[in-house]
Amino acid sequence: MRQPVGDDVLDPDAARAALEQIIARLPDTDQAQLASQRIAHLASKETLLAAHEHRPIELRQGPRDLGLRTDFSALLKPEQDPAEAAALLVKHLELHPLDNEAREKLAVIYADHYQRLDLAADQLEQLITAPNQPGKEVARWLNLLADLQLKHGADYDTMRGTLQRVIDLFPELAAAQLAQQRIELLRLELKGKAKSHVVKLGSYEKDLGLKHPPPR
Repeated sequence: MRQPVGDDVLDPDAARAALEQIIARLPDTDQAQLASQRIAHLASKETLLAAHEHRPIELRQGPRDLGLRTDFSALLKPEQDPAEAAALLVKHLELHPLDNEAREKLAVIYADHYQRLDLAADQLEQLITAPNQPGKEVARWLNLLADLQLKHGADYDTMRGTLQRVIDLFPELAAAQLAQQRIELLRLELKGKAKSHVVKLGSYEKDLGLKHPPPR
């Protein structure tokens, strides 16, 4: 038997209305930005009701012979297909364009799965330039952009410009000092990335049989 639950707990519509009041009364403020984030992650009434229903918990039978296994890959939870995740994030952002978390995830998928650094940079720029974002978050997004630029072949000047923005925007934050330190080591970071790429490429070619053994 389901226990009664207060309407305030199970009324996301009322919660949404309250959060929208914050946005209306305090536009262009940190409070309005936080309210927008909460709206984007409100659960539906159906989800909340299901969470409060006392249902029997079914325990699945665990895998047998664990001690005899040498390959545990089949026991791992399958990862979500990046293309499917991107489609869901795009749809979500159409409804909640101010959802920082969703836009950040989409940026990473664009860069890592689709190899589209330009699309990833566009998503991060929307976060970086949006009003009333916390300085620490903006600095983190700029560093994430620099990470993606390093990973996907941007040059020194591009990465340096990204890190310099942290210094220019937030000279009072510790992030500015860290960005300056990273700029000073940036050429070494790029050199290490290039060396790693050569080693991986060489191993890959060898495994494919593309490199012929030396003549005897």
